[in-house]
Amino acid sequence: MIYILYGVSGAGKTTLGTAWAKELSLPFYDADDFHPATNKAKMAAGHPLTDEDRWPWLTLLKAAFPQWEEKGGAVLACSALKEEYRSFLLGELAIPIHFYHLKVAKELLQERMSSREHFMPVALLDSQFEALEPAQYGTEINAAASLENCLMELNQSINKKASLGLYGLGVMGKNLAINLADKGFGVAIYNRHVAGSEEKIAQKLASAQPELPFFPAQDINEFVASIARPRKIILMIPAGKTVDAVIDQLRPELDPGDIIIDGGNSHYQESIRRTVALKKQQLHFYGLGISGGAKGARKGPALMPSGAKNCYPQLAPIFEAIAAKDREGKACSGWIGQAGSGHFVKMIHNGIEYGEMQLIAELYHALRYHAGKTTEEIASLFEQWQAGDCASYLLEISIQIVRTKEGEKPLLDLILDKAGNKGTGNWSAKAAFELGSPFTVGSAALQARFLSAFKEEREKANGLFDLEKRTFSLEEDSLQQAYQMARIINHAEGLKVLQNASEEYGWELNLAEITRIWTNGCIIRSSLMEQWTKVLIQPTTHPLFSLLNKNENAQGINALATFVQMGLGALCALPAHSAALNYVLSWQREQSPANMIQAQRDFFGQHRFERNDQTGTFTYGWE
Repeated sequence: MIYILYGVSGAGKTTLGTAWAKELSLPFYDADDFHPATNKAKMAAGHPLTDEDRWPWLTLLKAAFPQWEEKGGAVLACSALKEEYRSFLLGELAIPIHFYHLKVAKELLQERMSSREHFMPVALLDSQFEALEPAQYGTEINAAASLENCLMELNQSINKKASLGLYGLGVMGKNLAINLADKGFGVAIYNRHVAGSEEKIAQKLASAQPELPFFPAQDINEFVASIARPRKIILMIPAGKTVDAVIDQLRPELDPGDIIIDGGNSHYQESIRRTVALKKQQLHFYGLGISGGAKGARKGPALMPSGAKNCYPQLAPIFEAIAAKDREGKACSGWIGQAGSGHFVKMIHNGIEYGEMQLIAELYHALRYHAGKTTEEIASLFEQWQAGDCASYLLEISIQIVRTKEGEKPLLDLILDKAGNKGTGNWSAKAAFELGSPFTVGSAALQARFLSAFKEEREKANGLFDLEKRTFSLEEDSLQQAYQMARIINHAEGLKVLQNASEEYGWELNLAEITRIWTNGCIIRSSLMEQWTKVLIQPTTHPLFSLLNKNENAQGINALATFVQMGLGALCALPAHSAALNYVLSWQREQSPANMIQAQRDFFGQHRFERNDQTGTFTYGWE
């Protein structure tokens, strides 16, 4: 942190700055020492400096900031500053800077300067007051007070402050706040007040966890004031208009260099928009994808942060402390890319998650209702798979779900078969379509959820057709191969979307690092994800080229084709498995039916087509 004490000459910047730097064990610098000799001579001769004179001086100062910050920070005494000058010093640097305005009446300053030697004549005080534009941010210090009182005021501005703030104490927010505090971070906490339902939420959380360093706040002003600068505020609130409304609440209270972090499932384009809007106020915005559910938020989630890269070092220690750890003990967190990329990666994560959940649901349904398996037999089969390459968090919890009973009845039989979705599945499919990137398994899973919602229609349609229920049987090893192949394709499609998005938006996404982050803490963590991490270290045009060899390819595809054939033959809907099979069959064949599509398009619309025996585009006189 660089603390800048600014004000007109005689305000006590050097005296106060030197004393405060000593207390903070930081070096002290006087900005006057950075003036070129020509500037000093001009001021000594009684001539005020112009903007043209000051820019070389400001440039020298700014160049020194990274060196100071690298050594732990500094205290800097600086003369009267226009907002234009402060804006330049803040610039694109992600170095935390806080401004302190030393305010003193002109009469007292004239008296002070007359009683001591100073290279700048008293007569130039008027020009300094004219140049001074007190900031609407930072801290104002009454420099007319004694040195002791000024030091006390300065120390109060940085002591007993929270390391960061967390706004929104729903299930996820509360668990993340506890995780942060449990790792030693002082956390300012705040939640909206809703009479009768959400009252004193922050105070109750702090009271329930008295051993943790919480700073509960009753209003926005108290919340912001309790956070150390540069402020880091995590929003754990619903995506959409609520995020904008809360940002609008916070903005007037924030200082340049403060960081707003959106930890919700916001759309990536909204994150880009907010980054641009806040940058105009010299505020940083970070989109933070969080996966792991409530338990992950408390014990260690997978984190996908994105925003200005030079700002990330301020956030890395926090994210790395609270994130889950991979097999090597490294945090399942890391800078994903520029604005929007973190929420995009989390969105595709959720699309893959939709596919994984649907694949397991289809397997359970096929085994239970078309293969005559009991819930215990299905759970035992899944348990065998969990001990091998198919191991995943989702399969693990599915085993427990299948085995859970209420009385003598499987709880699954009592749960209404209408699946919900919160929007990220829709967004992931739409984003893939906009990129022209196939996302068949995730899309099929999404459509299956949509169809499940029409329960009354489905019940009515059940009697519409006279279809006899059929059964089938399949070797367990073949079924496992089919399931694993479908999973590989589901993951590969999602990773290919990320690859295409990286190229389209210039994000330079690192797929190996993203899959590494997904190896623990997140909902789609699995043994397969660890395989992806290893193979994606090498560049590839398509993830499937990295993971599959010829034998595995043939065996897995054949097993998947057999399962889909037998399942559909038994009138068992398998939308996700079928989508995976159709994808890989279409992807691996040299000749596709798209030539007919191109001919049809040219026939009715003269859209032209390419030929495989000539270069260029052509049309044909079909009629």
